[in-house]
Amino acid sequence: MTIKTLEGTGVIRLSDIDTVAAYPGLVPAPGHVFVEVQASVRALGGFQLTSRGWHAVGPDGRALAIITNAYGANSRPGVISPLLREEGGGEAWIVVEAPASGPVRLEYREYGNSDPTFWIRLRD
Repeated sequence: MTIKTLEGTGVIRLSDIDTVAAYPGLVPAPGHVFVEVQASVRALGGFQLTSRGWHAVGPDGRALAIITNAYGANSRPGVISPLLREEGGGEAWIVVEAPASGPVRLEYREYGNSDPTFWIRLRD
């Protein structure tokens, strides 16, 4: 999808959405799973996405935890990887800890705004 923000225009694509029960050494809370999605961004006119803007939302609008690996793992399925880098994009895996069923969406809020700039449905 093409999105327009205060910084310009960009194209974001989410693909390879998957659900995993656990990662080595990391188990979600009871009744929860990890929902992982590959995000890629192509900048047009100086546009960038940063990790600060991402929020995960579950059933009833509840905030969900976004899990990242502070040390930066390789971007591949089954590995918790950093969100899109502060420098403005590329590809990354975003991992959300969510209830085992119910809707999950990712929201992006530019500059800490309370209303999302855009949101993307990961699961119905």
